[in-house]
Amino acid sequence: MADPSLTVRRAGKRQPQAFHQILVFAMRHEQFALPIQAVQKVILLGEVYGAAEAGVRLTLYQNREVPVIDLEHRVFETPPVTRAALPPAHARVNPPQLDPRYLLIVQHQGEPIGLPVESRPALRRVPVSAFAPLSPLYRAEGNLRCVTALIVPAPEHPPIFLLDLPQLFLPQPRSTLRGAEPPSLPERHLR
Repeated sequence: MADPSLTVRRAGKRQPQAFHQILVFAMRHEQFALPIQAVQKVILLGEVYGAAEAGVRLTLYQNREVPVIDLEHRVFETPPVTRAALPPAHARVNPPQLDPRYLLIVQHQGEPIGLPVESRPALRRVPVSAFAPLSPLYRAEGNLRCVTALIVPAPEHPPIFLLDLPQLFLPQPRSTLRGAEPPSLPERHLR
């Protein structure tokens, strides 16, 4: 005769569940994520060059130019946020203690692109069942852009917004980024 406790264990045994690995980070008190396959590397963000108002700046990584897209500006559709200007590191006697910023390096059309984030990204395994499409009303009228899905890992945890990389890389209207078209040079300066 079979042991009844074994049948209960077998009956209670769950089917294997599929998981996705995501890289989670915070922006403006919300949680965002990218699929781990989309991120090549996470590094500390070094010096960034160019006008912050442009929405796209440059940094150097492994002796190579890497465009840095203002992720917060793209997602929240607000003017780019600038940090207070600091003197060069060699000129500081007692450098202020700033939380380090991180740079997610992703690929777009075979080129590395940097996405700066304020918080240290964390790798998480989330069950496929936690992913849900974003409500059409929220997608149309919500305050977030470039979001493709909502992830609810558990009822007691806040939702995580899954970013859509292709949307992040869509060209931004110049009027949104700079306020106006740059003046054209007279023809004599072009020769």
